[in-house]
Amino acid sequence: MGDLGNKKIFSKNLKYYMDLNNKDRNDICNILGFKYSTFSDWYNGNKYPRIDKIEILANYFGIEKSDLIENKDKSEKLDQLGNRVISINILGTVKAGYNYLAQENIIGTIDVEANLVGNGEDYFALKVKR
Repeated sequence: MGDLGNKKIFSKNLKYYMDLNNKDRNDICNILGFKYSTFSDWYNGNKYPRIDKIEILANYFGIEKSDLIENKDKSEKLDQLGNRVISINILGTVKAGYNYLAQENIIGTIDVEANLVGNGEDYFALKVKR
């Protein structure tokens, strides 16, 4: 049997994107209108959501449905040229110039070639605006 429809994989991926976006079950249920008990079943890997609920979650996180339902090794990805890339966190937005500080608030990730950042553990990114 393939990974599609696997409750445990969905649960793992859901937790990954919740952690990445600093959201808990209450946040998601309040924002998207899911019943807490139903969402907890998905979160704990006891049940698998309908495809329309998966689509709502994917849209909320700004990802593809496949990111929630497929078993993907988050650290082993390839860019369009076939280079191995590592996802590093974007910690916030800063203004260009002197004397501006970034507030640590993960707002997403960016893929960087692995040959530049190794495993990515010692790196982070900032979004710079004028």
